[in-house]
Amino acid sequence: MGSRIKNIIPGNIRLINKAVFIGDEKILVIGDLHLGYEDQLTAAGIYLPRIQLEQTLEDLEIIFKETGKVKEVVLLGDVKDAFGSVLRQEWKDAEVVIKLIKKYSEKIVVTRGNHDVLLKKMTKKLGVEMVDFYFKSGHFFMH
Repeated sequence: MGSRIKNIIPGNIRLINKAVFIGDEKILVIGDLHLGYEDQLTAAGIYLPRIQLEQTLEDLEIIFKETGKVKEVVLLGDVKDAFGSVLRQEWKDAEVVIKLIKKYSEKIVVTRGNHDVLLKKMTKKLGVEMVDFYFKSGHFFMH
């Protein structure tokens, strides 16, 4: 699987795999991970192979291979999938994903998405900042 890179604005903002990289600021922006989606489907009686976490980690490795270490990663909401609670699988997957992102980033900011009603407790325990919106260097981020 290639890195699937497309230039949006040469030298500054690039689409890398499933993320946007603001090169001048070394900010990586990723939206809608929906971790735990497979558990939601299982609860509804739909059984799929559990590949989401593996695919997400693979995508992140591709992205960080291109960007190297970044100053910030902004997750644009819907980090988890369940609305009414934090499922065990969501928690475990989030820990693994955040641990990988922390290897390559000085700071992680999560903007609250509509699926993230109960995410504040999780982000606090994982040492990640959660906000309703985020403004940095002339860029505005929200779900």
